[in-house]
Amino acid sequence: MNTQPKKISNGVKKILLASALLAALVPVAAFASSITLAPASVATTEGKSFSVAVAVDPASGKAYTARANLSFDPSAVTLVGFSFAPKWMQLPQEGYDLEDNAGGKLAKTGGYPGGITTATVLGTATFRAKTTGVTTISATGDSLILDASNQNAVSGAQGSVRVSIAAVPVAPQPAASTETAPIVSTAEAVPATTTLDLAEAVTEAGTAVALSPLDSFLTLGTGSAAVASLVTLIVLLVVGAGIWLWRRERARY
Repeated sequence: MNTQPKKISNGVKKILLASALLAALVPVAAFASSITLAPASVATTEGKSFSVAVAVDPASGKAYTARANLSFDPSAVTLVGFSFAPKWMQLPQEGYDLEDNAGGKLAKTGGYPGGITTATVLGTATFRAKTTGVTTISATGDSLILDASNQNAVSGAQGSVRVSIAAVPVAPQPAASTETAPIVSTAEAVPATTTLDLAEAVTEAGTAVALSPLDSFLTLGTGSAAVASLVTLIVLLVVGAGIWLWRRERARY
């Protein structure tokens, strides 16, 4: 009986080596925790504010503390502020809490009592668009997601948001009117009766001027109609009496 061990072929050796490498890599991928950002893209205009949700994804198991480090272009957007989600306990310590618009950096750290095992929102970052164009807000690799042993489980690519900034739309100006005002002739503008009315007015004025001395005499300068009637009656009586006396004297001779 042949008791010597069988030699392993080169093909079998390659398969075993690949399997060993795959087994070594699978745990690393499975325990890659990350900081995620949502939404994946934002469309806005100059001067408008928008929000980005910052979440912790503890793929390593359970996480108790997380620090989200974000990077942005300060010439394109301005950080307005950050608010923590419920239950997170903020760590406002140097190196763990930063809002730097000059350098385009944001760092926020919080602890979660009892830990988290699923993706959980850490808080909301608010930005304001400054100039037109396309920019990116990204979570950086120096973020932290600590487990019970204070081991950082952050690995691989972190979340990002693509921001498209458009110019403020210009309000349309009202179109200039091409209509012109209708031209009215002088004949149409002045009523046909104007000339006749004017002539009548002149005639009446002339009559009034001609009668004004007689009116003054009859009214004795008072302008009263009653005085004029009385004076007229007296004149008629005097004239009538004169005629009667003249006829009487003539009849005697």
